[in-house]
Amino acid sequence: MRETPLSNCERQFLVQAIAEKKRLDGRQTYDYRNIKITFGTDYGCCIVDLGKTRQSELVVKLNRLVERCLRNSKCIDTESLCVVSGEKVWQIRVDLHLLNHDGNIMDAASIAAITALCHFRRPDVSIQGEDVTVYTPEERDPVPLSIHHMPICVSFSFFQQGTYLLVDPSEREERVMDGLLVIAMNKHREICTIQSSGGIMLLKDQVLRCSKIASVKVTEISELIQKALENDKKVRKEGGKFGFAESMPNQRITAYKMEVAPVDTEDPIVLSDSEEEDVVVLEPKIMKKEVKVQASSTAASKKKKKKKPAH
Repeated sequence: MRETPLSNCERQFLVQAIAEKKRLDGRQTYDYRNIKITFGTDYGCCIVDLGKTRQSELVVKLNRLVERCLRNSKCIDTESLCVVSGEKVWQIRVDLHLLNHDGNIMDAASIAAITALCHFRRPDVSIQGEDVTVYTPEERDPVPLSIHHMPICVSFSFFQQGTYLLVDPSEREERVMDGLLVIAMNKHREICTIQSSGGIMLLKDQVLRCSKIASVKVTEISELIQKALENDKKVRKEGGKFGFAESMPNQRITAYKMEVAPVDTEDPIVLSDSEEEDVVVLEPKIMKKEVKVQASSTAASKKKKKKKPAH
């Protein structure tokens, strides 16, 4: 779906509001939007809400960033994926589906990917001689992945050649920004990757300032992810209801609920003889929607071929 272009008035209004340290959604300069994590029925599947979003040409850039954030940072213990040395290993794949987009899709995707990996469970296996047995979840409890750390991306947008800085830019803010800086970091303040885009030259002090802010945000998001994982584990253990269907709002999609207006029926109604018509001013209400990114991880057993010695 093609994006609706911004008019010059909208662009000037956004830039002026940012200069006055104001944002359209009421957030402060360094405020993050509310993050909501929902897990599916199967292990390794989750949805992260971070505002409203559409799929666009960011898919290639997103794929490269997530790969650098997860694979190059070596957050997963690859040795634990080995079944038979030199022959069979578990192959892990993460699938990201962009359901919505309202800006800052990089952060939402990284949160969804690492949360899905932490939530995923692979089948248990046993080895007897040359026989490898893979057990179903009914026979043996699945085994979680060994995660060393959780790299999370934090995006910063710059305006007016770096004069103003915002955290977690919305879709409209991204369209008027001069540059974007994405820092992937874990809660131990270890930087996993940095990616900069746009036609702006960043100074050393600006990058250091962003890294300090990112360390605070990553710690908050890591605690939120850990809390969501523990809550899902508790619900499953107690036999409660879980899955995407339980998190969806129970609302009708064919009609809106009519608001009830109090009317005093005791007082008599007096009709005016004036021919002038009453003017009613309706103020529209802004309905906030959320960013949704769905991530799921799967595992498959992969057999490595042995190389024959050269004669």
